[in-house]
Amino acid sequence: MRYVSIDIQENIDLQPNKPPFLNAMAYPLSLPASWRRPETLGVLIAFMSALAYGSWSVAGKTVYHLGGDPVLVAITVTWGRALVLTLVSLKFGNIPFARKTGFKDALIGGVCQAVSAIGFLSAMEYLPVPVVSIILQSYTLGILGFMLWRKEMPITALPILTTFVILGGLSLVLDLWHPMKSMSLIGVGLALLAMVTTAARIYVYGRLTQDRHPILVGAENFLIGGVLMSVYGFFVPPHLPTDPAAFLWLGLAVGLLSVASIGMFLCLPLIGSFRYSLIGKMETVVTTILAALFLGEILSPSQYIGILIVILGLVTYQIVSYQQRKRA
Repeated sequence: MRYVSIDIQENIDLQPNKPPFLNAMAYPLSLPASWRRPETLGVLIAFMSALAYGSWSVAGKTVYHLGGDPVLVAITVTWGRALVLTLVSLKFGNIPFARKTGFKDALIGGVCQAVSAIGFLSAMEYLPVPVVSIILQSYTLGILGFMLWRKEMPITALPILTTFVILGGLSLVLDLWHPMKSMSLIGVGLALLAMVTTAARIYVYGRLTQDRHPILVGAENFLIGGVLMSVYGFFVPPHLPTDPAAFLWLGLAVGLLSVASIGMFLCLPLIGSFRYSLIGKMETVVTTILAALFLGEILSPSQYIGILIVILGLVTYQIVSYQQRKRA
């Protein structure tokens, strides 16, 4: 079986709770049978996606050092991901926006994609990058709030405590626990806007990928996001780097983010938006470790403690939640 058109599937023979796209994709058959279970596979893909997301930051920082600016990087990687997702979607026989409601379904996610990027870029003009990053990473609380409000998950201590523990660990990783001279309210507002729209788009992605091919969802959302980011570029023109090597690093950034985005959309129907958002916190850990290894940044003892807290928090959540579902 494969997706011959949007939301039209024929002769589907699926296991319970197994998303249709799993039958359409050639996952490695060499994986152990237990690893090919949808939930386990989703967790593995989410971790690999976080690894790719964390790795791209090194390429992005190199572009900045070589004369590029954040606006150039944001527009390029948005369109780059849109192109890759579109090509992969076409490979599986799905044409973006072929369904009448395709544009409407993707509009919210695409707008939120662009607004979250613009909010993040704008907030960095007023606040240190680590402060903006920890506010943005709090989007997990927004997803948790959405799901509790819509009664899509029960109110239990585990997800709430895990979220705060991991965010606490990230605050150590980002080295936030030191006095700051001032805190711009405009910057905080812009960072909160980026956080809310990030939570909204990941939540929307999670819902859309439940009954549509996840790569198609990604292609449609990023195409809309790319158009809106281009409009933003007219108001805040990007600066081209003078060093040709910057374009090679920019291409690497596009490649890494494309892989990360494909992983994100594939794992969302398998593990849901909330669990993906938790595992996604490994992105910051990977970025910090790679910056120390390749960019010469020196980590403090508290940052190592933060990395340990994040990893232990994620592992504990996976184990405890698995045991709870097994007893249910």
